[in-house]
Amino acid sequence: NLGRPSEPFGMDENAYKTYAAYCAQFLDADFSACAQSGYGLCYDYSGSSSGILESIWNQGLRSNTSTAWDFAGDAPDVVVINIGTNDVNCGKTITKAEIQQRATTLLDNIRSKYPDCKIVWICGLSGSGNNDARAPFAQAIQELNYSGLTLVENLPCGKSGRDGHPLVSEHRAAGEALAEIIQDLL
Repeated sequence: NLGRPSEPFGMDENAYKTYAAYCAQFLDADFSACAQSGYGLCYDYSGSSSGILESIWNQGLRSNTSTAWDFAGDAPDVVVINIGTNDVNCGKTITKAEIQQRATTLLDNIRSKYPDCKIVWICGLSGSGNNDARAPFAQAIQELNYSGLTLVENLPCGKSGRDGHPLVSEHRAAGEALAEIIQDLL
């Protein structure tokens, strides 16, 4: 979210100006992203179970669902997952068992492709969405005790952009905070 509320969604989004891209810059690391606005772990922002990360995480191009991601290339040192905000803000009740089953499936899929990577799971950016509602989601992930997983319940970030999304400057600050977390893991 580039902070231009008069622009329709999609026209004010830029993956190279997100906390993830800034984090990679701070770490002098390569950056790849699998991202889709509104998607969740169990439900998307509208409450549908069809808009979930599990359905796209292994795609090479979001616009071409038949294009698979090339997992044979260089393996990442760290995989960062930021998911949970849309799940807790969609109006659906999600059980701990449902969160844990979907999370385990996603984590096992990632681990099968990148057995040696560290995994950082962010349960949303603080300020984006309902932090109180995210607490049980984060607790369900924490209780998995998944090997090699670091949980970040709330990555510090503002919400001055459209619909509670961060501005570029807020993404930059969050990227710096995430870089510090990752540096401690490596």
